[in-house]
Amino acid sequence: GKNLSLEVYKTSLFIAKRTLEDKPLGYGFNNYSQAFSNYINEKEHYFDYVQRLNKYDGSNNFAKIISEFGVFSIFLFYFLFSFTFNKNINKFIKFCLLVPISMQLFARGVGYFNGGFILFLFYAFMIWIDTFKSRKKLNF
Repeated sequence: GKNLSLEVYKTSLFIAKRTLEDKPLGYGFNNYSQAFSNYINEKEHYFDYVQRLNKYDGSNNFAKIISEFGVFSIFLFYFLFSFTFNKNINKFIKFCLLVPISMQLFARGVGYFNGGFILFLFYAFMIWIDTFKSRKKLNF
């Protein structure tokens, strides 16, 4: 289509898909740019400058994580799924952590170290672990 944002988003998903096909273990931590360089010319673009946009961050953390960690990214997605449906975690806490994580993961990400992505994941992980230790409902 003629929508630049959508084209950048679709390109990042294409790069993630191609990475899983060619290099299922991924390119390694913070190496999305290598996957980008390897696959960007395989896809036709309506806007030529898409080939230069979001070379390092993948436009969303979902594509970045898949491209960098390959099949190992399943562990992160399992954790997020488990956190989301864990009945022992207060719904308000889930909401406060999952909204920013989801926005950066699927809508628009700026990498791991900007926008609080890693911090929100850390908090969610610590709360998730605590539910297995205590086996009681968390209420704040």
